[in-house]
Amino acid sequence: MRYYAGIELEWKGEGLNEVGIDKATGRTLVEVSKDFYRPTDVVNLLGNPSKAKRELGWNPIKTSFEELVRLMVEHDMKKVAEERAVEHINLAEYLEKGVVK
Repeated sequence: MRYYAGIELEWKGEGLNEVGIDKATGRTLVEVSKDFYRPTDVVNLLGNPSKAKRELGWNPIKTSFEELVRLMVEHDMKKVAEERAVEHINLAEYLEKGVVK
């Protein structure tokens, strides 16, 4: 498995109690939020890839899911580096703030 952001997560728990813990530091970096749960599972999910095509150059026919994840992580890591240069924050602080821009 590849870790494009340099963080290896260990998953613990299930459902609302599932968390992703940084194996190197033991810090919880990912928590499940009940705000994003749907009351029932839907049978058909449809999406529009036009934004990913436009902003990432992603083609769902030619680009694998793993490649899409790599592209997205590279984009976010570049953004973190740029913001760190401006704001002088570290990655842990950035992750705590969340990606909001």
